Amino acid sequence: MTSDILNATRDYVRRELMQERPGLVLTDETNLLTEHIIDSLGIFMLVTFLEEKFGIVVDADEVLVENFETMTAVAALVESKLEANSTARSA
Repeated sequence: MTSDILNATRDYVRRELMQERPGLVLTDETNLLTEHIIDSLGIFMLVTFLEEKFGIVVDADEVLVENFETMTAVAALVESKLEANSTARSA
């Protein structure tokens, strides 16, 4: 599942947030903040995408720099939200 999350999120970031950085190589460990790929508005755009795409809710207290620094961090956040939803449904 993590690879599906990474692929969908990477595609979104390239399409919507990297329009002015076409030559930049985006890896799973590229720092989205220091490379100026994402800013505060971009984080909220990404949160909206993640919520719609994966059917999760990202709480305000989860909108932290460390959850949006890299593609790996974003995927880990989504995976944890999906696991929490799955656990809640089976309880």
